Amino acid sequence: VSKFDLNLLGSLVLFPCWSYIPIQHGGGYVEALSSPISVTTQVVRPEVPDQANATALNPDKASQLLCRRSHPRGFRVSVTGQLVSITSLINIRDKTFFFFFLQDRDTKKSVPVIVKVPQKLCWYHALHIGNTYDVTSLSVSSLRGSVQQIFAITSSSCLIPCPALSPACSSSPTKENSEELTDPSNGGEEQHFNPKEKMREKQQNMSKTLTYEGVVTRVRDANAGLYELDGVVVLCTAYTQLHNGGRG
Repeated sequence: VSKFDLNLLGSLVLFPCWSYIPIQHGGGYVEALSSPISVTTQVVRPEVPDQANATALNPDKASQLLCRRSHPRGFRVSVTGQLVSITSLINIRDKTFFFFFLQDRDTKKSVPVIVKVPQKLCWYHALHIGNTYDVTSLSVSSLRGSVQQIFAITSSSCLIPCPALSPACSSSPTKENSEELTDPSNGGEEQHFNPKEKMREKQQNMSKTLTYEGVVTRVRDANAGLYELDGVVVLCTAYTQLHNGGRG
């Protein structure tokens, strides 16, 4: 699903576009090709205390808390930052968890956050790399066998998407779509170029890849990203750079 709204969990929804992928031993997988639509007229959103938003720290300041050796009992903190990385779902000793990293836009300082609360594992499908989130009610924890401290999701934590920055707020202007570029080697003289030539170059680079169209007939190993097309071609997606890490 391209956009997964956590507020739809537990609600009656309609999937307008989906496909069914059968497997050999019966059963199969349902792939949602578009975002679900709420059947009810109003979606109930969780209440977030105003104090949580008011005291949210950026990752730069939050990282300083991880350097402290001790914290008060029941210590909680909210962190607001840009999602720059997320791990796969990890299962060790029947415990499933994953990590994600929030980064400060200015200092590029990032902090790790672990999600191991069963009710919060659904966040894995809602997080999108590049988006900014406000994560509330985080505790400070440490990994077993390590002195490094990290932030941990609690049962009362909330994931709040923050509005995207407008293009005017961008720190560095984008020149790729501009019709005039300045070459410093030519004394700042402007050079004109044809956007169609730029597009043609991109198409030539993309033509180096192999294009194959087929039907997924078998899921060999979903965790490893192995699929079978038309019963003869094996497709491995484990090492491809997919949007949002292949999570939709």
